[in-house]
Order: sequence, then C-alpha cells, then structure tokens
Amino acid sequence: MTDAPEALCRQAAAYLQHDKPKRALEAARRAAELNRDDEAPHRLASLALTELGRHPEAVAAAREAVRLAPADWRGQIALAEALGAGGAMLDPQRPEGHQAVAAARRAVQLNPAEPRCFEVLGDIALRAKRWDIADQAYQAALRLDPGNQHAKLNLALVRERAAAPPAPAGGQLPSAEPPSPPATVVAAVLWPTVRTLTLVLSLGSLALIIGGLPEPGRGHVWLGVLLLAATGILAARPWRGLPSSARSKLLRILGTQPRLGLTVFALSLGVLCLVIWTIISLFQPGDLQLPVLTCLSCAVAAVLARLRRGY
Repeated sequence: MTDAPEALCRQAAAYLQHDKPKRALEAARRAAELNRDDEAPHRLASLALTELGRHPEAVAAAREAVRLAPADWRGQIALAEALGAGGAMLDPQRPEGHQAVAAARRAVQLNPAEPRCFEVLGDIALRAKRWDIADQAYQAALRLDPGNQHAKLNLALVRERAAAPPAPAGGQLPSAEPPSPPATVVAAVLWPTVRTLTLVLSLGSLALIIGGLPEPGRGHVWLGVLLLAATGILAARPWRGLPSSARSKLLRILGTQPRLGLTVFALSLGVLCLVIWTIISLFQPGDLQLPVLTCLSCAVAAVLARLRRGY
C-alpha cells in the first residue's frame, strides 16, 4: 500500500509539514514514477525543491503540475512560490517576475475563497514592491482568515514600507530583506502563546511538586522532561511565524514592550530553573526547591499576562 501514488503523495505532504523536504522529494518522485499523469507528485516535488533551494528544478516541476491540471489552484501557487523564491521578484524586468504574479493571480481566480491564494499574491507583490497589490491581497486574506498572522505581519510591513520616504538619488539600494515589523504587531503574535505557556508551566510545575512530595523519585524527572518538551513545542509556533528580521531584534522589541518583556523574563526564569532541576535529577534525584521557584516565577508571569488585555 505504501507504493500507491496516493499514499506516497500523502507521505510527501506529511514530510513537508514536518520540515523534511528531502524525504518529501523522494516520496513525491516515487509517486510521479508510478503515475506520471497526476499533478500532485509534481506539485509536491516543487514545494520540496523550493524548500531545498533548488529553484530551477522547482519551477520545472511546478510547470509540469500546471500543465497536467491547469485549473488546479494549488499548482499555480506552487509555480508562483517557486518563481518568487528563485529571486524572480528582485529584478522587475525579468520575465519570471511577471510569470510569478500571473500564477498567483490565476490561483486567486481559480479559488477566491482560499486565503492562501491571496497570501501568496501578497508575498509576490511585496517582493516586487507593489505595495498597492500587496495591501489589497493581505486584506483579502485577513477577511477570509482573520487569524492569519503571516498576512497580519506582512500587511503592517507593506504599510510601513509604503509610508517610508524614497531613498535619495545616488544612495544605497534598499535591502532585499523587509524591515522589522512594528513592535505592537510582534507583541500581538507573542501574547497568546505567552499566556498559554504561563498557564502550562505554572500548573505543570505545581503538579510536579505535589506528585514529588515528600521527596521526588527518579520517575518524576520524566514529568519535567515532558513539561519542557511541551514548552518547546508551544514556543516554536510563534517563533517560526515571525520574520527573520523580527527574530534578530526580538530583545530590542521586548525592550519597547515593558509588560511583555517582564512577563517573558519571569517565564524564562521559570523555564531555566526547571531545566536545571531536570538535568540534575537525571543523575541524582534532588529536592523540590527549583520546581517551587519555577511555579512561583511562572505564576507571577501568568498574573502579568492576564493583566494585559490589549492583544
């Protein structure tokens, strides 16, 4: 059953979701060998190749998917992303840039109810510095999906770029990297996860303390490991949603948001205490002083997080 093209395509899609493009590419190519008339293997291969930075191959695979199923919006999206990721939008005179915009617009025409189509059109227009198209595309994506953080962040970037004065003649060319998003937008992305983490860590460490009374055994250390793993999984989602420009300046952004910065500090202190206790307990079960500090620190962070209702 694993050799069926449909099963291999599902496998490739799962690998892409888990950031394993090499394995996704292998599965997609096996599926294409078994069924060359199906667009899905070529589309999935294009997505994997784009992730791997093999842009000419990604474009070729996406074109094949579009040829096999010209009315499928997903193939158009794959083609637009492959062309855009290959640097087509950095030079507006290159024909690939116009093709990327055309593919994204064709996807919108084929499925105007899909937020992803407008999101990709906005990304392509952002790279081409077409602020008007990008603004309209991101607004449409947000109307269809109000919780789309990518569209929300990039809409703020577009408006910030559009309002910025043009570079003086003879000056340096603007960087291809988009500017950092406004601190308020970054805070809006971080606050929901921070609230969740404070609740998980304060209640989890309290359960660890109660379960470890009067003295924790070796089995309790795995509760700490599970709690740290859950913390890492919860924290990874907003981190990956932030642009690279925001990640590199996160400490500076937190400095402009005192309550958020204090909450993150208290939360980080609690996580640090839990990490130290877990490492020590892996070798020799100790006392519960560090989990108590974790619980108190995260409880303070939870109170601070719930005092902030603006985001």
